[in-house]
Amino acid sequence: MAGWSYEDRGLPTDVFLIDSIMVTPDPPRPGLDVAIKVGGQLREVPDTDTYVDITVKLGLIKILQKRQSLSEFLAEWGASMPTKTGPFALELSRSLPREIPPAKFKIRVDGYTGTEEDAFCLEFTADFTKPSS
Repeated sequence: MAGWSYEDRGLPTDVFLIDSIMVTPDPPRPGLDVAIKVGGQLREVPDTDTYVDITVKLGLIKILQKRQSLSEFLAEWGASMPTKTGPFALELSRSLPREIPPAKFKIRVDGYTGTEEDAFCLEFTADFTKPSS
């Protein structure tokens, strides 16, 4: 069954408190654009040294491990860093590669401030094993 899900693995003390994530199309499909809306509360404005660690696994095999600044990561998805505390809404979009194999992927995105405090932690499952109709 093709589909996706996410789990907020963050702490109540995180900089970003995630309330919701919506994906269009649902489920995402290889070769098509995907739009992701993330909503929540921002406890403090992230500093310029805030970064993300991204890990993608196919079963037990780690196929990608990457670290980059949060502002670079957001820019790759057509978004920018929130600039004030309180409610936030991020709209991210990009094309998915056509070459995504029919498999189930686990994606973990850990965010940290420049002083190594937890910013957020999300785990996604993206199942491309059967095309959705």
